[in-house]
Amino acid sequence: MSSLDAIKAGGECIRYLRASGFEVEQVGDAELIKDLIADTKKEWFTRTMSGDFNDFTSANHFWLVARKADNVCGVLGARLDTIPDKISAFWASQQKRLYGNGHQVLDPSHVPPIAETMKGKAAYFGDLFLASEERVPLEQFVLLGYSIAYAKWAPNWYYAFVKERRMSAQIRKLRMPHVYPGAQRWLRPVAQRDDRDWLICMSDADFIYSLGDFLWRSEKARVAQS
Repeated sequence: MSSLDAIKAGGECIRYLRASGFEVEQVGDAELIKDLIADTKKEWFTRTMSGDFNDFTSANHFWLVARKADNVCGVLGARLDTIPDKISAFWASQQKRLYGNGHQVLDPSHVPPIAETMKGKAAYFGDLFLASEERVPLEQFVLLGYSIAYAKWAPNWYYAFVKERRMSAQIRKLRMPHVYPGAQRWLRPVAQRDDRDWLICMSDADFIYSLGDFLWRSEKARVAQS
């Protein structure tokens, strides 16, 4: 699959979102996103996606924003990190900085098996917000985010952490095939994260397969409607 295919898939997602009444924009300013969500019910950012705790630029992160009638109805953040070895070591270091004030906060003995293979360029997706009164089509919204990440960064891996209470409703639409419950065990309580969070992830090969399937289904639906 080429970057053009990712652009085609992104175009399909944009068309679907527009047909549903939503306009989308990509934002690369960590401060601007604070202003954009000020009037929504999203009350906080995780430290992983907060500009107050990270040195974000337009090159290493972006936000996808969905609007309807000038109201922000959906938000998804993405960041790129380069993992030189195993992502478990990166997570330990990252969370120590973000939540531990220099002290270890993750149990190093508890690591999902797939984490042993996750390295290279990793795109993390987080802080998903969907307004309850205007439901943004989740599958097309996140696929647009993945497609932007593919065209922008060509990641080796894509991943997110999902709250357990949201897994049953969201997992199919998030389209990441590798799923692990209780992916990180915390040595002490921290804000916005807990031991029940699920890891969902996919390799670049998984993404290419998923996007190809999405394009095929979109074309099939278009032919059926013609």
